[in-house]
Amino acid sequence: MGKRIRRGASRPLTEVVGVVADVRAALEKEAPLTVYEPYWGIGPGGPLFVLRTAVDPEAVAPQVRAVITALDPELPIPEPKTMQRVLVESVALRRFQTSLAVAFALSALLLASLGIYGVLSFSVARRTSEIGIRMALGARAAEITSMLVRQGMLPVAAGLGVGVPAALMGARLIAGQLYGVTPNDPWTIGGVSLLLAAVGALACWIPARRAARLNPLRALRFE
Repeated sequence: MGKRIRRGASRPLTEVVGVVADVRAALEKEAPLTVYEPYWGIGPGGPLFVLRTAVDPEAVAPQVRAVITALDPELPIPEPKTMQRVLVESVALRRFQTSLAVAFALSALLLASLGIYGVLSFSVARRTSEIGIRMALGARAAEITSMLVRQGMLPVAAGLGVGVPAALMGARLIAGQLYGVTPNDPWTIGGVSLLLAAVGALACWIPARRAARLNPLRALRFE
């Protein structure tokens, strides 16, 4: 406080009279170095007025416009915006990109689940006679279900074993597009891995449960 700075060789010295918190120009970027100067000392330009109201800002905007028009009827007044609208517009592109990425991710998850379900269902259909023999020899339904789920989860586990390291290496390519989140966030990687494992387990359990309910005699006659 009280120090003097010069912003350019031809500019006069400016005394520091206060320090305020950082203000971001965009949510995904760090706050830039900003100096607030008196309005009458910055020359012609496009000043912005920021008003804090105790009521709905949309209701105050017409009154503010009327006051400015009364002072200078020829002064062009841009459309006023609430801070909430400014915030929404600043992240609109990012939100669209994120929604698109989430839609593709959900589609990939759905396709992966359908693929696991289809492969395991086909495998169970091919092993119907084997399942009938096992049940005829005394295998319980829970044992049949456990066996099929365990065997079906093997490719899921292999996929996660390859996919997680690949995701960690690929995350470096998008590190510059992330803000406030590290590319190797353990909670994100772990949560997605658990979600894929849960979806894979459910896709394995459904046909396995259906196979465990087969009648042994019908299974033995199956061709």
